[in-house]
Amino acid sequence: GEYYLKTGNFDKALEHTRRSLELAVSQGDRREEGMSSRMLGEVHLARGEYQSAKIILEESLTIMQELGNEYETAKTMISLFQLELAEGTKELSRDHLEQATQIFTKYGAQLDLERALILAQRLNEQASETSY
Repeated sequence: GEYYLKTGNFDKALEHTRRSLELAVSQGDRREEGMSSRMLGEVHLARGEYQSAKIILEESLTIMQELGNEYETAKTMISLFQLELAEGTKELSRDHLEQATQIFTKYGAQLDLERALILAQRLNEQASETSY
C-alpha cells in the first residue's frame, strides 16, 4: 500500500492497505493493526477524505499508545499533524508535532526527525503568510 501511495495510485493504495488492516485484525496483531491503520489514514488524507483520515488516524494513535510504542505513536502523530495542517487546525498540529519531535530525538530517528522539522517549517511558513 505504501508503494502505491507514494506513486500516487490511491485506488491501489486503498485496496492494499485495507487488505493489510483486515489481515492484521484477523490475526490479532495490534501493532500491525495500528501501523496499517496509519497507512490507511494517510491514503484517505491523500485522497482529500479528511473525516475518514481523522477517524482512522485517531484509532491508530490509540492502538499505539495502548501498546506503549512511542516510536510508532510519534509516526502517527506526524500523520495527524499533516491532516491538521491540511485542515488548518494549527494548535493541535503544533502539539502533535512537538511531541513527535521529542520522541524522534529520544530514539535518534534522524530521518523521521528531519521530516518533522520540514513539516514544522511548512507550518511556520503558513503562519507567517496568514499574519499579513
